[in-house]
Amino acid sequence: MREEQLSTKVRDYFARIQAKVKIANQNGETSINIHLENIVSRILNLILGLELKNINYELNPGFKGIDLFDNKNRIAFQVSSDNSSEKIIETLQSYVSSQLYIWHGELFIFLIGDQKKSYSKITKDKISEIVNDKLSFSVSKNIIDFSDLYQKVKQQNSSLDLLEKLSSLLENEFNELDRSIKYSEKVIDIFSSYNLYVNQVYKKLNFLGLDIPSSMNKPRDIDLVTLFVYPDIKARKDQQIQRNSWLSSTLSLRKYKRLHSQTTIKSYGLLDMSYDRAMLNLPFKTTNLQIPEFESGISYYESSIFSKNRVLILGNAGAGKSSLIKFLIIDIINKNNKIKMSKDFKDSLPIRIELHKYNLYRKKYLYTVKEYILHVIKEVSSINDIDINIVDHLLINGGVSIFFDGMDEIFDVSDRVSIRDEITILIKRYTKCPVVVTSRFESNAEVTFEKDDFNVFEIQGFDKVKINEYIDKWCLIAGFEEWQINDEKVKIKDQLYKIDNELISNPLILSLILILYRNEGEVPTSKFDIYQGCVRTIVDKRDRKEKELNINIKVKNIIGVFSYLGFWHFTQDEKSKLISHNEVIKVIAKYLFNTNDYEEHDEAVEAANNFIDFARIRSIYYENSFTHKTFLEYFTAHYIYSHFFIKKYSELLSMLKRAIKESSWLVVIELLLCEINSQVVESDTLDEIIMNLADDKDIKTVNFLLSNIRYLSNVSKSCVSGLVQTQIDYCFNNDTIAHTEDLYVSAASIYQILSSENYFAYLSKELIFRLRADYLHASNKKIIYFVKESNIIYNKGMNIFNDEIDRDIINEKNDPYMFILERYSSIFGGKFLEELQDFIDIFGHFKACRLYSPFYSRSLFKHDFNFHWLIYTLFFNSNGDIGQNYKLLRRMGFQDIHFVTSLKYNNMPSEVYIPVDTLMIIYKQSKDELLKKIAKRILKMYAPEYNIDRQKRFNNKKNRNNR
Repeated sequence: MREEQLSTKVRDYFARIQAKVKIANQNGETSINIHLENIVSRILNLILGLELKNINYELNPGFKGIDLFDNKNRIAFQVSSDNSSEKIIETLQSYVSSQLYIWHGELFIFLIGDQKKSYSKITKDKISEIVNDKLSFSVSKNIIDFSDLYQKVKQQNSSLDLLEKLSSLLENEFNELDRSIKYSEKVIDIFSSYNLYVNQVYKKLNFLGLDIPSSMNKPRDIDLVTLFVYPDIKARKDQQIQRNSWLSSTLSLRKYKRLHSQTTIKSYGLLDMSYDRAMLNLPFKTTNLQIPEFESGISYYESSIFSKNRVLILGNAGAGKSSLIKFLIIDIINKNNKIKMSKDFKDSLPIRIELHKYNLYRKKYLYTVKEYILHVIKEVSSINDIDINIVDHLLINGGVSIFFDGMDEIFDVSDRVSIRDEITILIKRYTKCPVVVTSRFESNAEVTFEKDDFNVFEIQGFDKVKINEYIDKWCLIAGFEEWQINDEKVKIKDQLYKIDNELISNPLILSLILILYRNEGEVPTSKFDIYQGCVRTIVDKRDRKEKELNINIKVKNIIGVFSYLGFWHFTQDEKSKLISHNEVIKVIAKYLFNTNDYEEHDEAVEAANNFIDFARIRSIYYENSFTHKTFLEYFTAHYIYSHFFIKKYSELLSMLKRAIKESSWLVVIELLLCEINSQVVESDTLDEIIMNLADDKDIKTVNFLLSNIRYLSNVSKSCVSGLVQTQIDYCFNNDTIAHTEDLYVSAASIYQILSSENYFAYLSKELIFRLRADYLHASNKKIIYFVKESNIIYNKGMNIFNDEIDRDIINEKNDPYMFILERYSSIFGGKFLEELQDFIDIFGHFKACRLYSPFYSRSLFKHDFNFHWLIYTLFFNSNGDIGQNYKLLRRMGFQDIHFVTSLKYNNMPSEVYIPVDTLMIIYKQSKDELLKKIAKRILKMYAPEYNIDRQKRFNNKKNRNNR
């Protein structure tokens, strides 16, 4: 009797689950299908005695072909609500073409919605054609549903214990399914409301081209997508030194895409002779392209950055990090598909977390990240009847992607560390949730994530093509008459390219320059003039040029109030204090009262409110903060100049000495030095400030100061010489650690100073002589490496040496690395094999099996940070034909020991394009055992789904069965 009751209960639960799936799918709620994958695996394990695991957790999320697998019993399941012939055929094609049958064995399709149906002879014939003799598949046996499972339970005369367990499991899972459906319904409401918010707020820019809230009262809105220029973004090359650590270890085997037999693989990974240890931690991506040229940048439509779910984006101030994030969110929300990204990103609700705001809420209200996400969702969706469980559901199931924007806007380093740790905990707990973090370089250098947590990318400055693209787009929305547009483009470009490229390659500064051109008819030439001109244009001229913006401003010294407010904000932000509107009014009123602008406190308060309205309309200040960090930094610098430099000089020096150690102050100090330079003619003043900051010879401080020397005309020769000498001592000292960011930056700064006509005259002949005498005649080759590497990278000569220098020091026949530098243009210019033969003749084969790393550059060699003769030949000669290149190396005298020595973990390139079929043919047909071993290890490392050992065992077993 009890058995019959339990059996009926099981049958009813099966029917109810099936009905819920059908109803949910008819209403577009497909997320229930994902939740049911786990339920089905537990049911099948219990009834059939299997050990099924979800591939989305174990191997590869969203992979077409299978959802559940049991490698012990060699069986796999696709869980689907679609019983159509097309779906069945598509599943089988994916499974067979990817050769998953080698790994997982027999395939079953489990239908959770509609029951299975009778399939036509055409469908059955097509199935037979696909599977051929690779695996056994019958529509009657291998396509099953809940009815089949129930029959299985009945036929087995299942024990009471099994029925009890199955009934209990279904009861718990059904309740969980109900909760999931309720959450899904709520999530649909959130998506709908959030879509509206994104298209109202994130899509809009003010006509300046700066990001500001759309609800502000401004003259006209510009669509972000209309003006946005997608930047070049590169993987950090310095992290490729560290065994390609920028590729996250979380992208393990479950992230691998299966390869078709004709596919060419672009593998991001490093080959180790002990490959089994590292196999699960080496990610790669596949592409159907032919072997391409290696590109340094990543193009608009082919970006693979967001194919990974953990992304850290670094960039300079004004590089467009926040605009990029907004553009991504718009792309996801509107399904524009303009950027190639993973399915996890595409199917998620993208939430932007402004980290400086989160930090304030975290400290005032003790919010956790999860609680703040709930706060943001409620705020932007206007849906209040949601709780933390919804957020947890979204995070667990990958229903949200989180964009943590502006790590650099958290000024306090200890706060930045705390938030870094919170983000780290979140990504490790919620593994399916895609996460992006943005930061400036210097802030990230102070507080870094673990190397394996994120894929690190850098936003590059605009090149000439992107500058022109931005100008063309900007001219269309700048208010020119149609007949003027082409002429204005020509005028702008003629003037623009006379400015320092570092300025015009920065998207923010480029935008500011165009604003000034629109108002003045010409472009400014210095960085400070650009910032100052833009601010004064916004403050002083817009109301006169656009009558509808006119406002009866009561404050006389507008710049003074903005500057005091900026400095006050900057110091408050350092304290991570949440600022209210009333506090802002009190601060402004107090300033106005203390400067005697108003004698009555009430009048000062009224003027403060009037000023805030003015600032809001001018798009400078909104919701108790400056609309862009650049405004905050400019006004802070101006206040320090007008208040400390002019009135409290001694306090200024001690303030700057403390501030320069903090990354959040660097732009402020840069603008301050520029303003002092524009106002003070004598060099003594700037010299004193600069040498005071650099007196402890901290290399980061010296690098910062030298990077700004080009903008300062009133600095003495001795001051510049002193800074350069500090860098020379650092760069060419034998104790200096190679391959560090400080070393790269220092070397680049020295080169720019020494090779610049404007600044070369600053350096006396005595300095150059000392550089030669101290380092060359002491046989320190680092200075020679520096000059030769720099000349290669910057593609121009730097005449530091003359014929009097001892040529033995530069003799390429005494130094293998010097040989590579001296012959660089020939090696990478079409005579690679000839130069390799010369190298072998001079240094022997074993020196060609060494890894050569540049001392002072991150981007010297093609394809990779390091250079290795044998590895380069094997992978990159003859378009990567490994078999042909192997034979070539053999003919050049390389023996087994040379290959074994070379094919080590650290030696392998970070990017390789390899035809899989070529490797398979080599492995199966080559009679050279070493070559077969090389092909096998490459396949096992870069394409682990071609599990050679398992395929071999499977084929042996199949042959035995046939016999």
